[in-house]
Amino acid sequence: MDGFQILLKDSAELPIPLSDSILLYKLYIIGYNTYSMCNSKEIAIFGNGPGSISSADALTNSGHRVTRIVPDTPQGNSRSIYSTSTGIYRDVMDTYCPPEYRKPLPTMRIYTVNGTDFSVETGTDYFMVNYPKLTEDANARLNGKESITVESYSSNELRHVKVRENQNGVEVTIDGGRRQFDAAIDSTGAGRSIMAHVAPEVAKRDKIAEYVYAGQYPGTLAQDEMILVWDKTGATSWINPSIYTGPNGEPLLDIVYSAWGWESFFPQFLNEADTRLRHLVDFAETIPGLQLIDNHPIELTAGKILSEGLYKPDTQHVYAVGEAAGVAKPKSGESFNRTLLSGVVTAEAIDQNHTPLQVHDRLKQFWPNDYQFLAFTLARLREQHTGNTSKLMDTMGNWFKNGSVDQEFIKQMEDYIIKGSISPALLQRFVTNPVFLQTVVHTMLTYARIKVFGMSSFPRKWTLGNVPQQAPAYSS
Repeated sequence: MDGFQILLKDSAELPIPLSDSILLYKLYIIGYNTYSMCNSKEIAIFGNGPGSISSADALTNSGHRVTRIVPDTPQGNSRSIYSTSTGIYRDVMDTYCPPEYRKPLPTMRIYTVNGTDFSVETGTDYFMVNYPKLTEDANARLNGKESITVESYSSNELRHVKVRENQNGVEVTIDGGRRQFDAAIDSTGAGRSIMAHVAPEVAKRDKIAEYVYAGQYPGTLAQDEMILVWDKTGATSWINPSIYTGPNGEPLLDIVYSAWGWESFFPQFLNEADTRLRHLVDFAETIPGLQLIDNHPIELTAGKILSEGLYKPDTQHVYAVGEAAGVAKPKSGESFNRTLLSGVVTAEAIDQNHTPLQVHDRLKQFWPNDYQFLAFTLARLREQHTGNTSKLMDTMGNWFKNGSVDQEFIKQMEDYIIKGSISPALLQRFVTNPVFLQTVVHTMLTYARIKVFGMSSFPRKWTLGNVPQQAPAYSS
């Protein structure tokens, strides 16, 4: 393929007529397709989420054959999914999540237990994704390609899948049948069920995660907005209009209790999650502009989002995308767009015979500051345990009240949250405020600890404060 690229580049520099240039380009395309067909690989992709969609599409567009191994029952998500389309994500989001699948949230509102209430305009770059419709349409389009085979299995059959690397690629055994592939992609999410076969020491290591417990409630907001809520339980939760409607078409609200902790403590979180969510719902009813018609949830969902950054692979032919690769970023809600991008990057790597480690290194170039955000998350676990997580937002709320916040400050905060870049002006504001200075110092010390001693140096312990003993009653 490099030869064709050189031919096109060299020939394009010659003063040839336009008609001949078009002919040469057609010859290049024919040569490229012939190259791809002669070097076509057989790839197994496990999972049917966004990473599976983007990697399967990119691989087949490059002339490879894909076998998609998926559950035989839909893996629905009744909680709204959020994303952005700025910067490096714009092209991949325009391709796989065009505007018809987006519901913009033009306002980000902060509301805390101490009475802080302020809003920031986000325009159209932050939105909810109509995930059910998007995945239904994308899977139907992909599964109609001749170069894609779809195989559906029960959850029990998928639990007993065996994946083994060998010098020729990957051997996959399902339901007694054994087949050889040139490579395999794990797009199974936080479960990392395929990586657990070939790299168990990475897949099974206890990691930091965001716990999520969400309910859908009949209700409305005065405007379309995302409300970030800091209540007395120490969580950093949120509320927004749902993309779903109730059984009779009534509008719904997503009320999501979210906290951080070690993956191994997720079962303990689930034991307390219903009580914590009910306290959050009780607090939500005090928010101006929010009308809760019924505090009985129509549906409840729970999950965890691994948030420790990219995992360094030691495999040769098994790749991971999305959460299985550790792409989710703490605090900024970047998971869906990163998953799509990781699928495209992985497909390109397989096409070019690059290893999983090379994929890891390339993705790290996209997200060089993730460990800083991880350090910030770890540094705040103590505050989460004491229920004192709102002090940064309360301080920022005071800045808004006294008029010391302008659009330039908001842009600086966006650059810090999304890109990890901190301007001199923002740094000066942080270090001259005692609350922010304490957080900055603690984060820097935590970051140094991660770099020197690794994540294994942090004790695995319960990171949430005591749950209130009695949950608020449901309305009659």
